[in-house]
Amino acid sequence: MKDTAVRIALVSILVFAASGAVSALPRDASFQALGPDYIAEAVGKGDTEASAQNSALRAAIGVIMESLGKDRLFTELFMKNPPVTMDWKKVSSEKGLSSWTVRLRLVVDDESLRLLYNTAYVATVSTILDGSEARLSDAEGLSLSAREAETDGQLGRAMSLYWQARDACDSGLDLLSPIGDAAVFSTFGKKKAPELREVLVAVRGSASAGYDRIRAAERGLAADEELSSSLAVLDDIDADLTAVEAWADGVPDRLRGVEETPRAELTAFRDELEAKYRSLSDSRLALGRVEDAVPRSKEIVRARIDVVRRRIDGLSDYLKTTKVAVDREIRNPAIVRAKRAQNARWAFLHEPSGSLAFRFYTPFGLDPSSNDISLIGSDLFEFGLRSEHAFGDEKGVWIASSLSKEDSALAASTEDGGLAKSTGYSQSIDLGFYGRGMLGIGFSWDWLRRAGGENVEKRIELRALAGGVDRARRLASWLMVLSWEPPYGIDEFEAVNVFNFGLDGLLRLGSAVELSAGFELRPRESEAYYDSSIAYSAGAGFRLPKPFLWGIEFIGYSAESLLDSDVSDSGSCVRMFVEYSL
Repeated sequence: MKDTAVRIALVSILVFAASGAVSALPRDASFQALGPDYIAEAVGKGDTEASAQNSALRAAIGVIMESLGKDRLFTELFMKNPPVTMDWKKVSSEKGLSSWTVRLRLVVDDESLRLLYNTAYVATVSTILDGSEARLSDAEGLSLSAREAETDGQLGRAMSLYWQARDACDSGLDLLSPIGDAAVFSTFGKKKAPELREVLVAVRGSASAGYDRIRAAERGLAADEELSSSLAVLDDIDADLTAVEAWADGVPDRLRGVEETPRAELTAFRDELEAKYRSLSDSRLALGRVEDAVPRSKEIVRARIDVVRRRIDGLSDYLKTTKVAVDREIRNPAIVRAKRAQNARWAFLHEPSGSLAFRFYTPFGLDPSSNDISLIGSDLFEFGLRSEHAFGDEKGVWIASSLSKEDSALAASTEDGGLAKSTGYSQSIDLGFYGRGMLGIGFSWDWLRRAGGENVEKRIELRALAGGVDRARRLASWLMVLSWEPPYGIDEFEAVNVFNFGLDGLLRLGSAVELSAGFELRPRESEAYYDSSIAYSAGAGFRLPKPFLWGIEFIGYSAESLLDSDVSDSGSCVRMFVEYSL
Protein backbone atom coordinates (compact mmCIF):
# COMPACT_ATOMS: atom_id res chain seq x y z
CA MET A 1 0.00 0.00 0.00
CA LYS A 2 2.82 2.32 0.91
CA ASP A 3 4.67 1.53 -2.37
CA THR A 4 1.51 2.24 -4.35
CA ALA A 5 1.12 5.63 -2.70
CA VAL A 6 4.75 6.47 -3.48
CA ARG A 7 4.27 5.53 -7.15
CA ILE A 8 1.13 7.68 -7.39
CA ALA A 9 2.99 10.61 -5.84
CA LEU A 10 5.90 10.24 -8.27
CA VAL A 11 3.56 10.05 -11.28
CA SER A 12 1.72 13.15 -10.05
CA ILE A 13 4.99 15.06 -9.71
CA LEU A 14 6.03 14.10 -13.25
CA VAL A 15 2.64 15.08 -14.67
CA PHE A 16 2.70 18.46 -12.94
CA ALA A 17 6.30 19.05 -14.05
CA ALA A 18 5.46 18.23 -17.66
CA SER A 19 2.36 20.40 -17.62
CA GLY A 20 4.42 23.22 -16.11
CA ALA A 21 6.99 22.96 -18.91
CA VAL A 22 4.27 23.02 -21.55
CA SER A 23 2.44 25.91 -19.94
CA ALA A 24 5.69 27.92 -19.92
CA LEU A 25 5.62 28.02 -23.73
CA PRO A 26 3.90 30.93 -25.48
CA ARG A 27 0.38 30.45 -26.69
CA ASP A 28 0.09 28.73 -30.10
CA ALA A 29 3.70 27.51 -29.79
CA SER A 30 5.01 23.95 -29.91
CA PHE A 31 8.32 22.16 -29.39
CA GLN A 32 9.61 18.71 -30.24
CA ALA A 33 12.94 16.89 -30.47
CA LEU A 34 13.19 14.82 -33.63
CA GLY A 35 16.44 12.89 -33.90
CA PRO A 36 19.35 15.37 -33.72
CA ASP A 37 17.06 18.34 -34.45
CA TYR A 38 14.96 20.59 -32.24
CA ILE A 39 11.80 21.85 -33.94
CA ALA A 40 9.68 24.75 -32.74
CA GLU A 41 6.64 26.47 -34.18
CA ALA A 42 5.53 29.91 -33.05
CA VAL A 43 3.29 32.77 -34.12
CA GLY A 44 4.26 36.41 -34.58
CA LYS A 45 2.31 39.57 -35.31
CA GLY A 46 3.41 42.80 -36.95
CA ASP A 47 2.38 45.78 -39.02
CA THR A 48 3.96 44.16 -42.08
CA GLU A 49 4.47 40.56 -43.10
CA ALA A 50 8.24 40.93 -42.68
CA SER A 51 7.94 42.30 -39.13
CA ALA A 52 5.45 39.54 -38.25
CA GLN A 53 7.88 36.93 -39.59
CA ASN A 54 10.71 38.44 -37.52
CA SER A 55 8.49 38.34 -34.44
CA ALA A 56 7.61 34.69 -35.12
CA LEU A 57 11.29 33.82 -35.56
CA ARG A 58 12.17 35.46 -32.23
CA ALA A 59 9.33 33.60 -30.55
CA ALA A 60 10.42 30.26 -32.05
CA ILE A 61 14.00 30.80 -30.85
CA GLY A 62 12.61 31.61 -27.41
CA VAL A 63 10.57 28.38 -27.44
CA ILE A 64 13.68 26.28 -28.11
CA MET A 65 15.76 28.10 -25.50
CA GLU A 66 12.99 27.84 -22.89
CA SER A 67 12.35 24.16 -23.63
CA LEU A 68 16.05 23.30 -23.36
CA GLY A 69 16.52 25.34 -20.18
CA LYS A 70 19.06 27.74 -21.68
CA ASP A 71 19.84 30.91 -19.76
CA ARG A 72 19.56 34.48 -21.00
CA LEU A 73 23.24 34.73 -21.93
CA PHE A 74 23.05 31.64 -24.15
CA THR A 75 19.93 33.02 -25.83
CA GLU A 76 21.62 36.36 -26.48
CA LEU A 77 24.70 34.68 -27.97
CA PHE A 78 22.47 32.51 -30.16
CA MET A 79 20.60 35.57 -31.40
CA LYS A 80 23.85 37.38 -32.20
CA ASN A 81 25.47 34.34 -33.83
CA PRO A 82 22.75 32.08 -35.27
CA PRO A 83 24.27 28.87 -36.67
CA VAL A 84 24.61 28.51 -40.42
CA THR A 85 22.59 25.28 -40.25
CA MET A 86 19.59 26.98 -38.61
CA ASP A 87 16.62 26.77 -40.93
CA TRP A 88 13.13 28.21 -40.79
CA LYS A 89 10.08 28.04 -43.02
CA LYS A 90 6.92 30.10 -43.09
CA VAL A 91 3.99 27.79 -42.36
CA SER A 92 1.19 30.30 -42.82
CA SER A 93 0.64 34.02 -43.28
CA GLU A 94 -2.60 35.92 -42.78
CA LYS A 95 -3.40 39.59 -43.14
CA GLY A 96 -5.90 40.92 -40.61
CA LEU A 97 -7.62 44.27 -40.40
CA SER A 98 -4.68 46.02 -38.75
CA SER A 99 -1.79 43.55 -38.65
CA TRP A 100 -0.20 40.46 -40.15
CA THR A 101 -0.01 37.07 -38.42
CA VAL A 102 2.74 34.65 -39.44
CA ARG A 103 3.30 31.11 -38.20
CA LEU A 104 6.87 29.90 -38.58
CA ARG A 105 8.64 26.55 -38.18
CA LEU A 106 12.24 26.65 -36.92
CA VAL A 107 14.76 23.78 -36.99
CA VAL A 108 18.02 23.88 -35.01
CA ASP A 109 20.37 20.90 -34.78
CA ASP A 110 21.81 19.77 -31.46
CA GLU A 111 25.40 19.85 -32.74
CA SER A 112 25.18 23.59 -33.44
CA LEU A 113 23.94 24.26 -29.90
CA ARG A 114 26.72 22.15 -28.44
CA LEU A 115 29.28 23.98 -30.57
CA LEU A 116 27.95 27.36 -29.41
CA TYR A 117 28.05 26.20 -25.78
CA ASN A 118 31.58 24.81 -25.95
CA THR A 119 33.03 27.85 -27.72
CA ALA A 120 31.38 31.26 -27.41
CA TYR A 121 29.24 30.51 -24.34
CA VAL A 122 31.93 28.93 -22.14
CA ALA A 123 34.45 31.62 -23.12
CA THR A 124 31.96 34.42 -22.41
CA VAL A 125 30.88 32.93 -19.06
CA SER A 126 34.50 32.50 -18.02
CA THR A 127 35.24 36.13 -18.89
CA ILE A 128 32.16 37.34 -17.00
CA LEU A 129 33.06 35.25 -13.94
CA ASP A 130 36.57 36.70 -13.97
CA GLY A 131 35.13 40.22 -14.16
CA SER A 132 32.69 39.52 -11.33
CA GLU A 133 35.46 37.99 -9.23
CA ALA A 134 37.61 41.09 -9.78
CA ARG A 135 34.75 43.28 -8.55
CA LEU A 136 34.35 41.02 -5.51
CA SER A 137 38.03 41.49 -4.72
CA ASP A 138 37.63 45.27 -5.08
CA ALA A 139 34.55 45.24 -2.83
CA GLU A 140 36.31 43.25 -0.12
CA GLY A 141 39.28 45.62 -0.19
CA LEU A 142 37.04 48.70 -0.04
CA SER A 143 35.00 47.23 2.83
CA LEU A 144 38.15 46.53 4.82
CA SER A 145 39.43 50.08 4.24
CA ALA A 146 36.00 51.46 5.21
CA ARG A 147 35.98 49.56 8.51
CA GLU A 148 39.48 50.81 9.32
CA ALA A 149 38.45 54.41 8.51
CA GLU A 150 35.31 54.06 10.65
CA THR A 151 37.39 52.73 13.55
CA ASP A 152 39.78 55.68 13.21
CA GLY A 153 36.87 58.13 13.29
CA GLN A 154 37.19 59.13 9.60
CA LEU A 155 33.45 58.82 9.07
CA GLY A 156 33.29 60.76 5.81
CA ARG A 157 35.93 58.60 4.17
CA ALA A 158 34.35 55.45 5.60
CA MET A 159 30.94 56.45 4.25
CA SER A 160 32.33 56.93 0.73
CA LEU A 161 34.28 53.65 0.85
CA TYR A 162 31.27 51.68 2.07
CA TRP A 163 29.24 53.00 -0.85
CA GLN A 164 32.00 52.19 -3.34
CA ALA A 165 32.14 48.63 -1.95
CA ARG A 166 28.37 48.31 -2.31
CA ASP A 167 28.57 49.70 -5.85
CA ALA A 168 31.30 47.17 -6.76
CA CYS A 169 29.08 44.35 -5.47
CA ASP A 170 26.13 45.61 -7.51
CA SER A 171 28.34 45.73 -10.60
CA GLY A 172 29.47 42.14 -10.01
CA LEU A 173 25.90 40.94 -9.49
CA ASP A 174 24.78 42.70 -12.68
CA LEU A 175 27.47 40.85 -14.61
CA LEU A 176 26.21 37.53 -13.24
CA SER A 177 22.52 38.23 -13.88
CA PRO A 178 22.26 36.55 -17.34
CA ILE A 179 24.17 33.41 -16.28
CA GLY A 180 22.24 30.36 -15.15
CA ASP A 181 24.95 27.76 -15.78
CA ALA A 182 26.63 26.36 -12.66
CA ALA A 183 29.24 24.22 -14.44
CA VAL A 184 31.77 26.85 -15.57
CA PHE A 185 34.53 28.06 -13.22
CA SER A 186 36.29 31.41 -13.09
CA THR A 187 39.90 31.39 -14.25
CA PHE A 188 41.67 32.48 -11.06
CA GLY A 189 39.52 31.75 -8.01
CA LYS A 190 37.83 28.69 -9.58
CA LYS A 191 34.43 29.95 -8.43
CA LYS A 192 31.09 29.21 -10.10
CA ALA A 193 28.33 31.74 -10.67
CA PRO A 194 26.17 30.66 -7.65
CA GLU A 195 29.17 30.87 -5.30
CA LEU A 196 30.10 34.34 -6.53
CA ARG A 197 26.51 35.53 -6.14
CA GLU A 198 26.38 34.29 -2.55
CA VAL A 199 29.64 36.00 -1.54
CA LEU A 200 28.78 39.25 -3.36
CA VAL A 201 25.40 39.44 -1.62
CA ALA A 202 27.08 38.92 1.78
CA VAL A 203 29.72 41.61 1.16
CA ARG A 204 27.05 43.99 -0.16
CA GLY A 205 24.98 43.50 2.98
CA SER A 206 27.97 44.28 5.20
CA ALA A 207 28.83 47.43 3.18
CA SER A 208 25.21 48.62 3.22
CA ALA A 209 25.04 48.17 7.00
CA GLY A 210 28.20 50.25 7.46
CA TYR A 211 26.88 52.99 5.17
CA ASP A 212 23.56 53.08 7.06
CA ARG A 213 25.38 53.40 10.43
CA ILE A 214 27.24 56.51 9.30
CA ARG A 215 24.15 57.88 7.56
CA ALA A 216 22.31 57.66 10.89
CA ALA A 217 25.08 59.70 12.52
CA GLU A 218 24.67 62.34 9.79
CA ARG A 219 21.04 62.95 10.73
CA GLY A 220 22.23 64.61 13.94
CA LEU A 221 23.64 67.42 11.79
CA ALA A 222 20.18 68.57 10.75
CA ALA A 223 20.04 70.86 13.79
CA ASP A 224 23.04 72.76 12.47
CA GLU A 225 21.47 75.90 10.99
CA GLU A 226 24.48 76.39 8.74
CA LEU A 227 23.78 73.05 7.05
CA SER A 228 20.00 72.79 7.32
CA SER A 229 19.22 74.36 3.92
CA SER A 230 21.99 72.40 2.16
CA LEU A 231 20.82 69.15 3.74
CA ALA A 232 17.23 69.91 2.71
CA VAL A 233 18.29 70.36 -0.94
CA LEU A 234 20.48 67.24 -0.69
CA ASP A 235 17.49 65.28 0.66
CA ASP A 236 15.37 66.48 -2.29
CA ILE A 237 18.08 65.41 -4.76
CA ASP A 238 18.37 62.06 -2.96
CA ALA A 239 14.59 61.56 -3.12
CA ASP A 240 14.47 62.39 -6.85
CA LEU A 241 17.42 60.08 -7.46
CA THR A 242 15.78 57.27 -5.51
CA ALA A 243 12.65 57.65 -7.65
CA VAL A 244 14.69 57.39 -10.86
CA GLU A 245 16.55 54.37 -9.45
CA ALA A 246 13.23 52.70 -8.66
CA TRP A 247 12.07 53.37 -12.23
CA ALA A 248 15.39 52.06 -13.58
CA ASP A 249 14.91 48.78 -11.67
CA GLY A 250 12.27 47.87 -14.25
CA VAL A 251 14.45 48.77 -17.23
CA PRO A 252 16.29 45.39 -17.46
CA ASP A 253 12.98 43.52 -17.88
CA ARG A 254 11.87 45.94 -20.59
CA LEU A 255 15.28 45.76 -22.22
CA ARG A 256 15.24 41.95 -22.32
CA GLY A 257 12.08 42.08 -24.39
CA VAL A 258 13.20 44.98 -26.57
CA GLU A 259 13.45 42.76 -29.68
CA GLU A 260 9.75 41.89 -29.39
CA THR A 261 8.56 45.42 -28.60
CA PRO A 262 6.64 47.27 -31.35
CA ARG A 263 8.41 50.26 -32.87
CA ALA A 264 5.94 52.79 -31.39
CA GLU A 265 6.52 51.45 -27.86
CA LEU A 266 10.28 51.52 -28.40
CA THR A 267 10.08 55.17 -29.40
CA ALA A 268 8.08 55.95 -26.24
CA PHE A 269 10.63 54.01 -24.16
CA ARG A 270 13.46 56.01 -25.71
CA ASP A 271 11.66 59.27 -24.88
CA GLU A 272 11.31 58.13 -21.25
CA LEU A 273 15.03 57.38 -21.10
CA GLU A 274 15.82 60.85 -22.46
CA ALA A 275 13.55 62.50 -19.88
CA LYS A 276 15.11 60.57 -16.98
CA TYR A 277 18.59 61.34 -18.28
CA ARG A 278 17.79 65.09 -18.39
CA SER A 279 16.40 64.86 -14.86
CA LEU A 280 19.67 63.33 -13.66
CA SER A 281 21.63 66.08 -15.41
CA ASP A 282 19.59 68.71 -13.53
CA SER A 283 20.22 66.88 -10.25
CA ARG A 284 23.95 66.80 -11.01
CA LEU A 285 23.98 70.59 -11.47
CA ALA A 286 21.99 71.12 -8.24
CA LEU A 287 24.39 68.82 -6.38
CA GLY A 288 27.32 70.94 -7.52
CA ARG A 289 25.69 74.05 -6.03
CA VAL A 290 25.10 72.23 -2.73
CA GLU A 291 28.72 71.06 -2.61
CA ASP A 292 29.94 74.65 -3.01
CA ALA A 293 27.85 75.68 0.02
CA VAL A 294 29.12 72.93 2.37
CA PRO A 295 32.33 73.70 4.30
CA ARG A 296 35.20 71.26 3.88
CA SER A 297 35.15 70.64 7.62
CA LYS A 298 31.76 68.90 7.31
CA GLU A 299 33.31 65.63 6.24
CA ILE A 300 30.25 63.39 6.55
CA VAL A 301 28.04 65.69 4.46
CA ARG A 302 30.68 66.02 1.76
CA ALA A 303 31.09 62.23 1.77
CA ARG A 304 27.35 61.86 1.26
CA ILE A 305 27.52 64.35 -1.62
CA ASP A 306 30.27 62.21 -3.16
CA VAL A 307 28.07 59.11 -2.84
CA VAL A 308 25.10 60.86 -4.44
CA ARG A 309 27.35 62.05 -7.27
CA ARG A 310 28.54 58.49 -7.87
CA ARG A 311 24.94 57.27 -7.92
CA ILE A 312 23.95 59.95 -10.44
CA ASP A 313 26.95 59.27 -12.68
CA GLY A 314 26.46 55.51 -12.61
CA LEU A 315 22.75 55.75 -13.35
CA SER A 316 23.35 58.33 -16.10
CA ASP A 317 25.84 56.03 -17.80
CA TYR A 318 23.39 53.14 -17.54
CA LEU A 319 20.51 55.13 -19.04
CA LYS A 320 22.77 56.45 -21.80
CA THR A 321 23.92 52.93 -22.69
CA THR A 322 20.34 51.67 -22.60
CA LYS A 323 19.18 54.48 -24.88
CA VAL A 324 21.90 53.55 -27.39
CA ALA A 325 20.64 49.94 -27.36
CA VAL A 326 17.03 51.07 -27.86
CA ASP A 327 18.01 53.46 -30.67
CA ARG A 328 19.90 50.65 -32.36
CA GLU A 329 16.88 48.36 -32.10
CA ILE A 330 14.67 51.04 -33.65
CA ARG A 331 17.08 51.61 -36.54
CA ASN A 332 18.28 48.05 -36.99
CA PRO A 333 16.27 45.30 -35.21
CA ALA A 334 18.22 42.48 -33.57
CA ILE A 335 16.55 39.77 -35.63
CA VAL A 336 17.57 41.60 -38.81
CA ARG A 337 21.15 41.83 -37.52
CA ALA A 338 21.04 38.13 -36.66
CA LYS A 339 19.86 37.25 -40.17
CA ARG A 340 22.57 39.44 -41.66
CA ALA A 341 25.21 37.79 -39.46
CA GLN A 342 23.94 34.35 -40.44
CA ASN A 343 24.07 35.30 -44.12
CA ALA A 344 27.61 36.64 -43.72
CA ARG A 345 28.76 33.43 -42.04
CA TRP A 346 26.98 31.39 -44.70
CA ALA A 347 28.89 33.29 -47.38
CA PHE A 348 32.20 32.15 -45.87
CA LEU A 349 31.33 28.78 -44.30
CA HIS A 350 28.65 27.07 -46.40
CA GLU A 351 29.15 23.75 -48.15
CA PRO A 352 29.45 24.42 -51.91
CA SER A 353 26.48 23.08 -53.84
CA GLY A 354 27.94 23.54 -57.32
CA SER A 355 25.00 25.71 -58.36
CA LEU A 356 27.39 28.49 -59.37
CA ALA A 357 31.16 28.94 -59.17
CA PHE A 358 33.33 31.85 -60.33
CA ARG A 359 37.03 31.26 -61.04
CA PHE A 360 39.66 33.91 -61.71
CA TYR A 361 43.24 33.31 -62.89
CA THR A 362 45.99 35.81 -62.10
CA PRO A 363 47.44 37.55 -65.20
CA PHE A 364 50.92 37.05 -63.73
CA GLY A 365 52.88 34.13 -62.39
CA LEU A 366 56.27 32.69 -61.49
CA ASP A 367 58.87 32.03 -64.18
CA PRO A 368 59.71 28.28 -63.94
CA SER A 369 62.90 28.72 -66.01
CA SER A 370 64.38 31.33 -63.68
CA ASN A 371 66.91 30.41 -61.00
CA ASP A 372 65.41 33.06 -58.72
CA ILE A 373 61.83 33.59 -57.64
CA SER A 374 60.55 36.20 -60.06
CA LEU A 375 57.11 37.29 -61.21
CA ILE A 376 56.36 37.60 -64.91
CA GLY A 377 53.29 38.73 -66.80
CA SER A 378 51.53 35.84 -68.52
CA ASP A 379 49.57 38.14 -70.88
CA LEU A 380 46.67 35.74 -70.28
CA PHE A 381 43.62 37.11 -68.51
CA GLU A 382 41.12 34.30 -68.01
CA PHE A 383 38.06 33.75 -65.85
CA GLY A 384 34.87 31.74 -65.93
CA LEU A 385 31.50 30.88 -64.41
CA ARG A 386 30.46 27.26 -63.97
CA SER A 387 27.38 25.42 -62.75
CA GLU A 388 26.72 21.70 -62.33
CA HIS A 389 24.30 19.37 -60.60
CA ALA A 390 23.38 15.69 -60.58
CA PHE A 391 19.72 14.67 -60.51
CA GLY A 392 18.87 11.20 -59.22
CA ASP A 393 20.15 8.69 -56.68
CA GLU A 394 21.58 5.40 -57.96
CA LYS A 395 20.98 6.47 -61.55
CA GLY A 396 20.34 9.87 -62.98
CA VAL A 397 21.36 12.80 -65.12
CA TRP A 398 24.30 15.15 -64.60
CA ILE A 399 24.17 18.60 -66.21
CA ALA A 400 26.92 21.22 -66.34
CA SER A 401 27.28 24.57 -68.05
CA SER A 402 30.07 27.14 -68.15
CA LEU A 403 30.69 30.64 -69.48
CA SER A 404 34.35 31.59 -69.78
CA LYS A 405 36.94 33.88 -71.29
CA GLU A 406 39.89 31.93 -72.69
CA ASP A 407 43.10 33.09 -74.37
CA SER A 408 45.04 31.02 -76.93
CA ALA A 409 48.59 31.99 -77.90
CA LEU A 410 49.33 32.98 -81.51
CA ALA A 411 52.67 32.76 -83.30
CA ALA A 412 53.27 36.42 -84.14
CA SER A 413 53.98 38.97 -81.42
CA THR A 414 52.10 42.22 -81.05
CA GLU A 415 53.59 45.55 -82.15
CA ASP A 416 54.84 46.24 -78.62
CA GLY A 417 56.42 42.78 -78.34
CA GLY A 418 53.66 41.25 -76.23
CA LEU A 419 51.90 37.92 -76.69
CA ALA A 420 49.42 37.80 -79.57
CA LYS A 421 46.22 36.04 -78.52
CA SER A 422 43.04 34.57 -79.88
CA THR A 423 40.47 35.45 -77.25
CA GLY A 424 37.18 33.59 -77.06
CA TYR A 425 34.12 34.27 -74.93
CA SER A 426 32.63 30.79 -74.91
CA GLN A 427 29.81 28.81 -73.39
CA SER A 428 29.45 25.06 -73.01
CA ILE A 429 26.71 22.64 -72.01
CA ASP A 430 27.43 19.04 -70.96
CA LEU A 431 24.93 16.26 -70.32
CA GLY A 432 25.90 13.00 -68.65
CA PHE A 433 24.01 9.85 -67.68
CA TYR A 434 25.32 8.00 -64.66
CA GLY A 435 24.86 4.72 -62.86
CA ARG A 436 27.99 2.79 -61.98
CA GLY A 437 29.91 5.34 -64.04
CA MET A 438 28.99 8.27 -66.24
CA LEU A 439 29.05 8.86 -69.99
CA GLY A 440 27.87 11.95 -71.78
CA ILE A 441 28.15 14.47 -74.57
CA GLY A 442 28.51 18.21 -74.74
CA PHE A 443 28.59 21.20 -77.01
CA SER A 444 30.49 24.48 -76.84
CA TRP A 445 30.26 27.67 -78.88
CA ASP A 446 31.76 31.15 -79.01
CA TRP A 447 29.69 34.21 -78.34
CA LEU A 448 32.62 36.29 -79.55
CA ARG A 449 36.18 35.63 -80.74
CA ARG A 450 38.82 38.25 -81.42
CA ALA A 451 42.42 38.22 -82.69
CA GLY A 452 44.64 41.28 -83.01
CA GLY A 453 41.79 43.60 -82.05
CA GLU A 454 39.53 42.29 -84.83
CA ASN A 455 36.54 39.96 -84.74
CA VAL A 456 37.31 36.59 -86.31
CA GLU A 457 35.36 33.43 -87.06
CA LYS A 458 33.59 31.95 -84.04
CA ARG A 459 34.32 28.34 -83.12
CA ILE A 460 32.13 25.47 -82.01
CA GLU A 461 33.27 22.37 -80.17
CA LEU A 462 31.86 18.84 -79.91
CA ARG A 463 32.56 17.09 -76.62
CA ALA A 464 32.45 13.53 -75.27
CA LEU A 465 32.88 12.86 -71.59
CA ALA A 466 33.28 10.09 -69.03
CA GLY A 467 33.37 10.34 -65.27
CA GLY A 468 31.84 9.54 -61.92
CA VAL A 469 29.34 11.27 -59.63
CA ASP A 470 29.53 11.96 -55.90
CA ARG A 471 25.89 11.23 -55.07
CA ALA A 472 26.09 12.86 -51.64
CA ARG A 473 27.32 16.19 -53.01
CA ARG A 474 25.53 15.93 -56.39
CA LEU A 475 28.76 16.84 -58.20
CA ALA A 476 31.17 15.05 -60.51
CA SER A 477 33.85 13.22 -58.52
CA TRP A 478 36.07 12.84 -61.60
CA LEU A 479 35.71 13.84 -65.22
CA MET A 480 37.51 13.35 -68.54
CA VAL A 481 36.43 15.43 -71.55
CA LEU A 482 37.58 14.86 -75.14
CA SER A 483 36.72 17.66 -77.58
CA TRP A 484 37.05 18.42 -81.30
CA GLU A 485 36.41 21.54 -83.38
CA PRO A 486 35.12 21.42 -87.00
CA PRO A 487 37.85 22.54 -89.44
CA TYR A 488 38.27 26.05 -90.76
CA GLY A 489 37.50 26.54 -94.45
CA ILE A 490 41.19 26.56 -95.49
CA ASP A 491 41.99 25.88 -99.15
CA GLU A 492 45.04 23.75 -98.39
CA PHE A 493 45.00 20.67 -96.18
CA GLU A 494 46.45 21.21 -92.73
CA ALA A 495 46.56 18.25 -90.35
CA VAL A 496 46.05 20.40 -87.27
CA ASN A 497 42.92 21.86 -88.85
CA VAL A 498 41.28 18.44 -89.16
CA PHE A 499 42.87 16.40 -86.40
CA ASN A 500 42.67 18.99 -83.64
CA PHE A 501 41.61 17.86 -80.17
CA GLY A 502 41.43 18.82 -76.53
CA LEU A 503 41.65 16.58 -73.47
CA ASP A 504 40.75 17.88 -70.01
CA GLY A 505 40.68 15.99 -66.71
CA LEU A 506 39.32 16.79 -63.25
CA LEU A 507 39.63 14.82 -60.00
CA ARG A 508 37.96 15.87 -56.75
CA LEU A 509 39.34 14.30 -53.57
CA GLY A 510 36.34 14.71 -51.30
CA SER A 511 35.30 18.31 -50.79
CA ALA A 512 38.75 19.68 -49.92
CA VAL A 513 41.09 19.08 -52.87
CA GLU A 514 40.75 19.38 -56.66
CA LEU A 515 43.31 18.28 -59.25
CA SER A 516 43.11 19.21 -62.92
CA ALA A 517 45.12 18.80 -66.13
CA GLY A 518 44.60 19.61 -69.79
CA PHE A 519 46.15 19.48 -73.25
CA GLU A 520 44.87 20.87 -76.53
CA LEU A 521 46.03 21.19 -80.12
CA ARG A 522 43.99 23.72 -82.09
CA PRO A 523 44.10 25.78 -85.26
CA ARG A 524 43.57 29.46 -84.56
CA GLU A 525 42.89 32.32 -86.94
CA SER A 526 45.45 35.14 -86.72
CA GLU A 527 45.82 38.52 -88.41
CA ALA A 528 48.04 37.09 -91.16
CA TYR A 529 46.66 33.57 -91.70
CA TYR A 530 46.15 30.60 -89.36
CA ASP A 531 48.35 29.26 -86.56
CA SER A 532 48.84 25.93 -84.90
CA SER A 533 48.42 26.44 -81.14
CA ILE A 534 49.33 24.00 -78.36
CA ALA A 535 48.39 24.62 -74.72
CA TYR A 536 48.87 22.41 -71.67
CA SER A 537 48.27 22.78 -67.95
CA ALA A 538 48.30 20.99 -64.60
CA GLY A 539 46.87 22.43 -61.42
CA ALA A 540 45.84 21.72 -57.84
CA GLY A 541 43.55 23.57 -55.46
CA PHE A 542 42.34 23.25 -51.87
CA ARG A 543 39.31 24.70 -50.12
CA LEU A 544 39.77 26.93 -47.06
CA PRO A 545 37.18 27.93 -46.05
CA LYS A 546 34.90 25.62 -48.00
CA PRO A 547 33.40 28.10 -50.50
CA PHE A 548 36.88 29.29 -51.58
CA LEU A 549 39.13 27.15 -53.75
CA TRP A 550 42.72 28.42 -53.74
CA GLY A 551 44.97 26.92 -56.36
CA ILE A 552 48.20 26.95 -58.32
CA GLU A 553 48.53 25.95 -61.97
CA PHE A 554 51.41 25.36 -64.35
CA ILE A 555 50.59 26.43 -67.92
CA GLY A 556 52.57 26.28 -71.13
CA TYR A 557 51.93 27.15 -74.76
CA SER A 558 53.54 26.91 -78.17
CA ALA A 559 52.26 28.52 -81.38
CA GLU A 560 53.52 28.29 -84.97
CA SER A 561 52.29 29.99 -88.11
CA LEU A 562 50.91 27.64 -90.78
CA LEU A 563 52.11 30.14 -93.39
CA ASP A 564 55.71 30.48 -92.17
CA SER A 565 57.17 27.93 -89.74
CA ASP A 566 59.88 30.41 -88.72
CA VAL A 567 57.23 32.55 -87.04
CA SER A 568 56.58 30.96 -83.65
CA ASP A 569 56.28 31.69 -79.96
CA SER A 570 56.28 29.65 -76.75
CA GLY A 571 56.34 30.17 -73.02
CA SER A 572 55.25 28.90 -69.63
CA CYS A 573 54.55 30.12 -66.12
CA VAL A 574 53.12 29.08 -62.79
CA ARG A 575 50.04 31.14 -61.99
CA MET A 576 47.48 31.22 -59.19
CA PHE A 577 43.72 31.05 -59.22
CA VAL A 578 40.84 31.47 -56.79
CA GLU A 579 37.29 30.16 -57.10
CA TYR A 580 34.21 31.02 -55.07
CA SER A 581 31.30 28.56 -55.08
CA LEU A 582 27.72 28.91 -53.95
